[in-house]
Amino acid sequence: MRRLVLILLLMLLTAVSSSAEKLCAEFGPANDMFCAINGDSGPNWFVFTGCEDIMTIEPPDTEHIIESLSASHSGRYMAILSSGEGHPVLGLYLTDKLDYGETPEVERIFNPYPGHLMFQRWEKETLFFESNYPFDLDKRHPVPAQLSANFSFAYDTQTGELIRLP
Repeated sequence: MRRLVLILLLMLLTAVSSSAEKLCAEFGPANDMFCAINGDSGPNWFVFTGCEDIMTIEPPDTEHIIESLSASHSGRYMAILSSGEGHPVLGLYLTDKLDYGETPEVERIFNPYPGHLMFQRWEKETLFFESNYPFDLDKRHPVPAQLSANFSFAYDTQTGELIRLP
């Protein structure tokens, strides 16, 4: 029943814009639903905590068009891949404030400019992604002008450690 109400509500919310794209992911111990709708004037964020409880969330300033979103195994973190002017950014957010209708706290932002980035998956609380940007490069060395090789990374949310995978 809850899914039917959610689907009907999303259809109603996007009826004014046929180009709107809807993306949703369950999170948290109660399996609440986080949804983003890419509208003509930018993304709109919603949290559904039950059939009657629907909250609008103010997206962080860094978010543009939402390409994909996915919650970690525990639902404590939400990975959101967005793009603005064709440039991807992977944001990692804590979901604990979503249940209160507040903008989620940023855990980490991976901005590969001028390169690209692709979300791969979650394994428990570890985020896996691929990019041609060397995020693990020693900050004393400049980023190469030509980014060509792809690197695979794992970000452990428990330790904050970013590891380049072989």
